[in-house]
Amino acid sequence: MDNPQDRISQLAATIFHNTERISGYLSGNMLPALSFKADPPLKLPEELDSARAAVAEATEELNQLMLGPKEALYLQAQHDLVSLYIIVDYGIAKMFSVGEETTFEQLAETSGLREGEVARVLRHAITKHIFHEPRKGIVEHTAASRLLAQDEGFLDWVDVNLQETWPAAAQTVNAMRKWPNSRCPAQTGFSYSQDTEESLFEYLEKYPERAKRFVHGMSAFNTGPGYILDYVVDKFPWASLGEASVVDVGGSTGEMMIALATKFPLLNAVVQDLPNTIAEYLIPPRGVERRINFMAHDFFTKQPVRGADMYFFRLVLHNWSDEDCFRILRAIVPALKPGARIIATELCLPPFETVQPSRSDD
Repeated sequence: MDNPQDRISQLAATIFHNTERISGYLSGNMLPALSFKADPPLKLPEELDSARAAVAEATEELNQLMLGPKEALYLQAQHDLVSLYIIVDYGIAKMFSVGEETTFEQLAETSGLREGEVARVLRHAITKHIFHEPRKGIVEHTAASRLLAQDEGFLDWVDVNLQETWPAAAQTVNAMRKWPNSRCPAQTGFSYSQDTEESLFEYLEKYPERAKRFVHGMSAFNTGPGYILDYVVDKFPWASLGEASVVDVGGSTGEMMIALATKFPLLNAVVQDLPNTIAEYLIPPRGVERRINFMAHDFFTKQPVRGADMYFFRLVLHNWSDEDCFRILRAIVPALKPGARIIATELCLPPFETVQPSRSDD
């Protein structure tokens, strides 16, 4: 068994080493220190991504060790999302401008909530660095609340988490008990939470506004750590394809193909998704409009685009059971020409003992 003190020292050394790298970069380039202030976000260079990740992972593990299992689990069980839900649902972050101050009283008048409710909700959110109370009863924005006030895509992502995935997660156990061992996409926590016999995507097709919010939220999610388009654009030899046609199956808003077509002028693409998803994206942006087409298509049905050089899936297959993935892939087979490729970029479980949470002291 490892010496716990050794592990604490290792984590502290990791945090120190990597924060020194980041601090050195900031000071060496005359950049402001990282803070919770409501300033525009500071983008660190790609070479510091590993340092940021190392600090985040080490501080999380050190925090768990310092708290101990009981306190860590207790804090995990707190309803941190409730205050965020109220802030987003009532639009509180948009009730005053970034750089200005307001009061609990003014926010209560605008929102229709009681002043005491506003104070309790915001003071809870402040513990998570959402808003700041510089003086008693006075509120100003932080970097986190600035996002809720100004970034519509990010706000949609938060809203999707609060209104779609949070209720679904809360009903996952009930769904498992109601439909034991099911692999049906219409027998999930989401289905149970909405009292429906439809899958998430079938259900949202009936509610265009919710579907639109979901699409926008997922687009914002794709700009987060580990999901940025650059990984796909830069880590695959697209230029070696030459003049090629790509079908982006389940491609949502087409961001991936737009990024590729912008960098590789010999690529032509078709972006396919359900009708509500692509309804407002039928006209590609200027510069690539002649090389990208949007097409309504259900990927469980026969692939209508025959003879493409590549059929591409980005973060699609993980939403479906193995059986459904086979159905999706079989629907493409009749369209394949000799030498065509099927490429998927997906979430994968890391090998055993390659990430810190899998580490054991036993």
